[in-house]
Amino acid sequence: MDNYLLQLIPGAYTQIDLSDGAVHGFDADVIDPPNDNMGPGVVALVSPEGGNIRWRVDGTDPTTDTGMYVRNGDVMSLHGNTALRGFKAIKVVGTTVKLNVQMYHH
Repeated sequence: MDNYLLQLIPGAYTQIDLSDGAVHGFDADVIDPPNDNMGPGVVALVSPEGGNIRWRVDGTDPTTDTGMYVRNGDVMSLHGNTALRGFKAIKVVGTTVKLNVQMYHH
């Protein structure tokens, strides 16, 4: 495990259902839960389950042909508030695709 993650406090965990084929991002209350007193998340570990995805953080929606490609079961990390708020993903392969997301705070 990355030593940087060992210094962070685990925050919210959520699953995002991508099965409908639409583009999805993180809800604001996942990044910055209203009652946790930890402030916004700084890192998210994201892992697709049930299929492959494409994602972007630049404000543009990914499509099934554009964006960073992540395979089923791989784990990726997103760092920083801008990336977390700009994150958007879409399923590419699979029928029932979910994103497992674990947020971390300072």
